[in-house]
Amino acid sequence: MGIDESLIQVIDNEKGKAFVYPHGDHKHSTLISDIDTTKPFDPHGDPHAHDKVGMATLKALGFDDEIIEDILHATADTEFPSNETDLEKMKAWLATVKYLNIGQ
Repeated sequence: MGIDESLIQVIDNEKGKAFVYPHGDHKHSTLISDIDTTKPFDPHGDPHAHDKVGMATLKALGFDDEIIEDILHATADTEFPSNETDLEKMKAWLATVKYLNIGQ
């Protein structure tokens, strides 16, 4: 992948451990259990595995899947709150969004 190892994080989520790594101006992730060392690595396998909790919170707020994908790439004061379950805190983060490229 050509990524400095120091930039790769290991996180825990509801599906298990995942690698989180930079991809352009945002991050992607891959579940460690999905990596097959006998095949070439696909860095786009499940690029937002680390965002699933936050994505479910957006869904609970009424956003559809296409808009949620766009929100993940939004420009805001802070990174997308990947593990946020509190609807009010997610609304507060959404209020900081400065730019949203719909249909990216």
